[in-house]
Amino acid sequence: MSRFFEKRWCNVTRCPPGYFKDESIDKILVPRMKKMPVKMFRSIRHTKDFDMSLNYDKAYELPPGIPSHKFAEYSVSGLTDASEKYAHRNLSAPIKANLHFSLSRSGIIALDRAEAVIEITEWVEVPKKILTPESNITNQNSSSKVGVANSTTDIKENLSSGSDNNSSTPINGSNVQEIITEKVLKKRTFRVPLKVVEKTTGGGTILSKELYSEAKNRLEALDKKDAERRKTAELKNNLESYVYSMKEKLEESTDILTVSTEQERESFAEKLSKVV
Repeated sequence: MSRFFEKRWCNVTRCPPGYFKDESIDKILVPRMKKMPVKMFRSIRHTKDFDMSLNYDKAYELPPGIPSHKFAEYSVSGLTDASEKYAHRNLSAPIKANLHFSLSRSGIIALDRAEAVIEITEWVEVPKKILTPESNITNQNSSSKVGVANSTTDIKENLSSGSDNNSSTPINGSNVQEIITEKVLKKRTFRVPLKVVEKTTGGGTILSKELYSEAKNRLEALDKKDAERRKTAELKNNLESYVYSMKEKLEESTDILTVSTEQERESFAEKLSKVV
């Protein structure tokens, strides 16, 4: 079970509402029997840069070879600048920091990214459609089935009796819809990426390029020695198999007994014994 610990700092004498000096938050990140792999995130209300760490649950024993409950530590920055940038806007909710974690199939957990979430409300001008009285009457008639039937009949009669008159009738300016703008209160959400720097020390530290290259070369050299050792062992096994096979043939093969003397066979067997 993993827990993440987030520490908030407030250096002024009087902190903002909900923030206290050296305030600590301890939350369960990965409960027991959690399926893997999985991605998850936690959201905290905060306006300042902060440090956080990942820890094993202190209620349970540590895994073998692990000396400390803390196994990862990160520094999250950029939240202070984002808060100051949007502080003058009309905030509709407290500023939050979303922390995105991933738990691999191998049980390795990491903080992938972090982002600041700022929600504001502002007045936005949008087009407003104003209907003329004549168009209102048309809309009212179209709401009833009888009115729809009568209007359809009238249109057909007008088309059959005087299509020329209809084509010559000028367009009345009152039929054109007038469009004006109005102000509407809308919510907007800004997501600002935050900088995440790993500060882990000890066994869980990520290797630098130099250390990684050195470790890689060392592993390649060990792999080469292992390959040579396996090849030598294979050749020895083949040689031993040949020696035992030849000894059996010297004692049992009738063809060898026919073409060789006992002294020659004993000399050859002695040489085979020296090889092994």
